[in-house]
Amino acid sequence: MFRKNSTRKGLLLGLFIGIAFILALGTGYVTLNYHEVGGARWVVGGSIDVVSGGDLDIESGGSFKIAGTAVTLYKTAVLSAGDIAASSCYGTTLYGSDCDVNLPAAAADMDVTIYLDAAADVNINPDDADQIFVLTNAVGDAISSDAADGSFVHLKTIGDVNWICVGSAGTWADIN
Repeated sequence: MFRKNSTRKGLLLGLFIGIAFILALGTGYVTLNYHEVGGARWVVGGSIDVVSGGDLDIESGGSFKIAGTAVTLYKTAVLSAGDIAASSCYGTTLYGSDCDVNLPAAAADMDVTIYLDAAADVNINPDDADQIFVLTNAVGDAISSDAADGSFVHLKTIGDVNWICVGSAGTWADIN
């Protein structure tokens, strides 16, 4: 049925494909069974590597596990009573509760979120020359939270003069 010549060609082709596959596995990694939409990748089986410049994003309700054991991710920027360092006001989220804090004088491009991680009040005082627009009605007025776990206020600077509330959850009120 088969000639000797076609059997040799098939054998050589199979050998070539086998060697190419072994070389491919030895020079990199293979991720199998994934689905990608708009840059997000879901791995069904196999593994995923996050390389320099990449992100591992765990959606709400998801968990991060290593070898089947859940890993708790800790908050690194903790809010405490007193002055907030200007260096902590460039894209940072500060977590805390039950304290009075002082914002630094407004400077260009500052952006800070203050998040309550317990049901205890936080009062935020701007610099005496600054105002927190949207939430206060005068320069130097402080704001106070509703003491509800999960409340937050996201503040940005307008130039180097004042702060503005660009987002919040819970109730934040002018207290002066």
